[in-house]
Amino acid sequence: MHWGAYSVPAFGSEWYPRQMYMDTATFFAQLKLGKKGPNATYLHHKRTWGDQKESGYKDFIPMFKAEKFDAAAWIDLFKKYGARYVVPVADHHDGFAMYISNTTRWNAYDMGPKRDVLGELFKEGRKQGLKMGVSPHFAFNWSFYNKKDKFDTTDPEYWTTFFIPKVSMSVF
Repeated sequence: MHWGAYSVPAFGSEWYPRQMYMDTATFFAQLKLGKKGPNATYLHHKRTWGDQKESGYKDFIPMFKAEKFDAAAWIDLFKKYGARYVVPVADHHDGFAMYISNTTRWNAYDMGPKRDVLGELFKEGRKQGLKMGVSPHFAFNWSFYNKKDKFDTTDPEYWTTFFIPKVSMSVF
């Protein structure tokens, strides 16, 4: 189950943070060339939110408030449709953790929603008898963002704390 700061722009998919920086070509996560020319998400972001140097993915984090998130309602819905287990994404390749983290300040408890989204889901799921799992999506963090000086992805303020992949995860 994918949900995170990439829902703020409400465009494309959970790959928005990657594709919004693809200005000359679209590459798959394994760095294989998809197509030449700017990605549609790159163009959309520039038109809608502004230049990626000034208005980058990091700027969606404070807008991701999750004010309507209700773990009990989510678990009720999952159970209603027959789910016996739930496996949310702990953090997608964007590097934003949906849990309290001791490895990055870029997490849902300290920024954005200011709550432990994953922890709330786990607590409610277990309370209602569901098996709970977690899916960390670290595999392509190393190549997720296009790092060019004309983007905020090379700004040291964010590079060292957000755009570098985490190497450890202690959730529960």
